[in-house]
Amino acid sequence: MAEQKATPYSYAQAVLRHSRTTPDRTLFPGHNYQALAKFLNQPYLPQTTGAPYPQLRPNQPLVVLHRFSQDQEHQVLLYNPTTTGLEQLDLETQAGSNSGKIVFLNGFVPPEWLNLIGARYRVDPEFYRQHLSFMQQEGQPDLPGLPYTSKNIVRLPLISIGTWGTDRISQKGCLAGQRSAAFQKIKSYLRSFDATTLPGQGIARNLIVNDAVHFTVEQEASICVEKKDGGWSAICWLDGGLDLESPIFHSWLGNQSFPHHSPWILPTYMYQPKMALINPTQVDKSPPLSDSYRATEQAWRGFASLPRLYGQQLDRNCSHQDAFYALTQLFAISAFSVNQGLNLVEQCIDSQLKSSIEDMQISLENLHEAKSIVQNYICGLQRILEFIQTRGSAAKWPRATAPKQRASADAAAEELIHNYQHLLNSAISLAQRISSESQWLMHKAMLNESQRAFSQGSRVARLTFLAFLFIPLSFTSSLFGMNIVELVGEAGPKISVWHWAVLTAFVFAGSLLLWWWEAVLRFIKYISSKVNGRTAVIDKGS
Repeated sequence: MAEQKATPYSYAQAVLRHSRTTPDRTLFPGHNYQALAKFLNQPYLPQTTGAPYPQLRPNQPLVVLHRFSQDQEHQVLLYNPTTTGLEQLDLETQAGSNSGKIVFLNGFVPPEWLNLIGARYRVDPEFYRQHLSFMQQEGQPDLPGLPYTSKNIVRLPLISIGTWGTDRISQKGCLAGQRSAAFQKIKSYLRSFDATTLPGQGIARNLIVNDAVHFTVEQEASICVEKKDGGWSAICWLDGGLDLESPIFHSWLGNQSFPHHSPWILPTYMYQPKMALINPTQVDKSPPLSDSYRATEQAWRGFASLPRLYGQQLDRNCSHQDAFYALTQLFAISAFSVNQGLNLVEQCIDSQLKSSIEDMQISLENLHEAKSIVQNYICGLQRILEFIQTRGSAAKWPRATAPKQRASADAAAEELIHNYQHLLNSAISLAQRISSESQWLMHKAMLNESQRAFSQGSRVARLTFLAFLFIPLSFTSSLFGMNIVELVGEAGPKISVWHWAVLTAFVFAGSLLLWWWEAVLRFIKYISSKVNGRTAVIDKGS
């Protein structure tokens, strides 16, 4: 009997059934899949069936499919977030082919699309769950999981650097306040994602305030590879472009306008040999875009155009055979973005070392924040480097068999290993530098505090000496000012003011003797040693 073909509904129901399994019935309980199951089954609830399908931007593709075949050119197919786009994607996924495919999911993807892609390509629901980890219940202890849970899943960081006016922090508060506000905004922003979120909405996983001029937006690209119809299919879920009009930026960065021609979100600068000599008209080989789409794409920043422009420099035959080679450009983009992030952190460190003594505490806080950022980079780079070294062998990713294509794939892998090893070494060195610079700043602060304490002690000593001088005067003045018979009679004072002066002089001399008593003792000892030494010399001579 032939195996029944999976449908989007059956895919969602399978996840739902697993989420209801309990520890008393299986060693693999599915409580950690409840949030994903609820999300995937949202379209099949009675109140949502047949609901109108929202669209985030006109002509903004939600899914971009790249097909690499041996006898055809590299094909790029765009699918808009509409009912028609979903039907077209359904027809494409049903077509049998031995080609290699990369299915890019751009931004937040509705459950209808995830169920369709999951059913057609038999995507492990764990792939969806890890990418949507921000939708899980807080305190879920199984994420991040063991390497075994991600042997067919790799998550690449995508770092975007933003910039604003230099007077923003002075108007909006200190860096610590900005970081706290960014943390709260990103937390509430991620909680707002659900089945009603507009398709293609960009996902920002973290928002970091680096200094008074720059901030960093952290995103991810999740990849898994499945074999199908004699070929392979890679599912690449990108967090999408950064819409500067979205609530996360509009509420945090303020109500100021963002002109689209201004570089508020800087691009990721990539390189290939002699790229400056290539005619720009020969670079973009993707399908022609409508004017409305181009205007929309220009309003976005980050990696909005990555799915559409991907793979133009890859070898077609090698991409058809080797899944890892077809994805090397995505690994390279991630590496270049992380490199820019590390360079920005290093620039921020250099600026902190030039700060004044008054800003020492702020500099230490900024260095602590920088070290936390770099430590996260180190963990991610180590994990990615281990995956590149195996090239998906644990998940049995298809590899090139022809000698020429195998050599190309090996060369691309070696280049990635070299670049990621360089990034890892740079991140480790940067973390060590931050630690040493923090210690140097603390020693500098301690030395400055010691100097201040010494200076303050000198001032206190002078004040104490002045007070010691006035104590005898105060004592004698108080004594002669007493209204007693021995000192004051009916006709006035019985003693002259010169008595007060003489007594004050004696008391003052005694006070000075007590003040310098240790010095007097040392002087007496010194004189005694001199006299004794001279007496000994005279006795010896006689």
